[in-house]
Amino acid sequence: MSASACRDDRGVLVYRETALPSRDARFRLVTQSRPGRDSAWRNLAALAQRDMAKPPAAHAAYGVRVGPVLADFSRQHINDDILGALESFANACQLEDAIRAMFAGERVNVTEDRPALHTALRGSDLAGPEVASLVDAEKLRFLRFAKDVRSGAWRGHTGRGIRTVVHIGIGGSYLGPALVCQALAADSDPAIRFVANVDGNALRSALKGLDPATTLFIVVSKSFTTLETRLNAATARSWFIERTGGRDSIARHFVAVTANAEAIAAFGLPEANRFAMWDWVGGRYSLWSAVGLPIAIALGETGFNAMLEGARLADRHFRSAPLKQNLPALMALLQIWNANFLGCGTHAVLVYDHGLRLLPEYLQQLEMESNGKSSRPDGSTVGAHTVPVIWGGEETNGQHSFHQWLHQGTRAFSA
Repeated sequence: MSASACRDDRGVLVYRETALPSRDARFRLVTQSRPGRDSAWRNLAALAQRDMAKPPAAHAAYGVRVGPVLADFSRQHINDDILGALESFANACQLEDAIRAMFAGERVNVTEDRPALHTALRGSDLAGPEVASLVDAEKLRFLRFAKDVRSGAWRGHTGRGIRTVVHIGIGGSYLGPALVCQALAADSDPAIRFVANVDGNALRSALKGLDPATTLFIVVSKSFTTLETRLNAATARSWFIERTGGRDSIARHFVAVTANAEAIAAFGLPEANRFAMWDWVGGRYSLWSAVGLPIAIALGETGFNAMLEGARLADRHFRSAPLKQNLPALMALLQIWNANFLGCGTHAVLVYDHGLRLLPEYLQQLEMESNGKSSRPDGSTVGAHTVPVIWGGEETNGQHSFHQWLHQGTRAFSA
């Protein structure tokens, strides 16, 4: 049994998932008022009982390619009958209608009564011209600022250029930018450092050896009330003032990405130093906005726009591909299958590319914060497992630590 992410002999990035069913897997019927969904769930349960005894052989056709990425599901515990039943379940859940509603800008976030328009950050025009105009204008601003920092046109209070950028955030305001910078620009100039933990040792380590005259801080918090980010930002501000002796110099060394203009003014920054965030963008989907400013500084405008194009490619695929070839939909359906019918309570993300070593942490927040719920949009209780425990690590290190459990342990998992 194995799982990997690597490039094949043609340079194609291959993401491969495997699943090992439990010998005593349990499943539960989702209790709800939609007969079609109940029937589809019962069919999946019957297939799990019938087909679980002997996993099918690897099937080369169970793979989906999106641009340069190949997702290989050939080692999943599935067959054509199971894939057909999963598609029927998705249809009974009206998945395609939900996809259309999200891209159309409908209020799919029912708890906050707002749309989820993060796809607009990546160039989707389905949210309307007003949103597109906001996104384009702000992207122009932060890409211009990133260019000035990269070129040395933006200078600190002594007239010297920026040599180090310290990004302060937490959760989605930290994990996405940190992952991309680590994966694509680990040796960027200026250097990029990240701080999230409120433990003082984290910020102390990030500031070690830095010259305040050549350091730029990016503070990211949509509300600017997140406790950890506020404390780290205040500490960084004190560190800077103590070493420069001037509060008037803050504006050359601090910028913020937030929706809270009043808090930024109280912090001592002019409005020109604030880049916008909008309430229709969740933090875990925000790296394509000004939250990705360190990415723009590390990669430059061309690199940042190439990342946006990759995201647009994925969006177009998700919006238009039929369910059997729809990569995000298939990954979601297989997670439902593994967690509810094969007893896989955990999902291991095993990364063989050193630059992607933050991917397990990023996916933990993306999936477990998004799907770690026990109620439906209408408030009723969920009758199924909504997400497994996401964990993992950098390979091949894991082969000498937890792989023994993967190969010879007694618990079921997917990977």
